[in-house]
Amino acid sequence: MRTNLARGMGVLILLSCVQAALRLLFAVGLTGSLGAETQQQIMDMVDGPLADWAATITLPFFVLGISGAVAAAGLLLNRGWGLYGTAVVSLATITYDLWAAFAIQTSALFGVVIPMAFLVYVVGIRGHGHNRTVVS
Repeated sequence: MRTNLARGMGVLILLSCVQAALRLLFAVGLTGSLGAETQQQIMDMVDGPLADWAATITLPFFVLGISGAVAAAGLLLNRGWGLYGTAVVSLATITYDLWAAFAIQTSALFGVVIPMAFLVYVVGIRGHGHNRTVVS
């Protein structure tokens, strides 16, 4: 299988893995599985009260975290679908975090940084032809 990779992609893959792990940790923390104190600390970070934590934050973080981890694994394993999967997850993450920034808390904008960097990097690399073909 052939896929296009560019120098520096490793950093974005690592950051994508970290973001996926943090989203999963955040979601697990909200369920109370990491203790009531951790759950309360996470809830205290939200600016306004939420009627349904599970549907508003916990479930989307599980979905984005798991799908982000799968997509990042696709990149790490040099699969052709990894690039497209990560782009789709990045777009979903940007959409969710922009909504959350306006509806829940402004600090959600920080969640846009890594997916936006990934998209800008990939579009820039593909657009300028600065890629190398790796055969696996």
